[in-house]
Amino acid sequence: MTRYVRFIKEGVPSWGLLDNDKIQVLTRAPYLGGKESGADLDAEGVELLAPCEPSKILCVGTNYYDHVKELNFDTPATPILFIKPSTCVNDPGATLLRPRSSQRLDYEGELAFVVGKTAKRVSAAQSTAYIFGYTILNDVTARDL
Repeated sequence: MTRYVRFIKEGVPSWGLLDNDKIQVLTRAPYLGGKESGADLDAEGVELLAPCEPSKILCVGTNYYDHVKELNFDTPATPILFIKPSTCVNDPGATLLRPRSSQRLDYEGELAFVVGKTAKRVSAAQSTAYIFGYTILNDVTARDL
């Protein structure tokens, strides 16, 4: 299975295509039209970075029944949307820092859609044309804050 990755090698962040233990280096970000450069690297010798550099993260809260009940909320009539800053994105394997004032970090595995181009007032029927890809997101929330 081939997948896009961001990585850092010798202090320089780059994009590539990971296939088993090799990374085919791209000329730039794939959503900006990056192409294969012809260079490849052993995946073992590079540090992986977060798979995207979002300007913001749009989240849907209380989006499944068990979570609504766990929080003692009423089922919302419409989706609850909120934004997380791009600074909360962490690289794979990086340390997750708990705020000193929090004793309750909750985590949830989420499916994240990576939007590849500017979207505004897009209909549901047109929405898939704006999705660049998917990734896994570990949604961490300090519930006591």
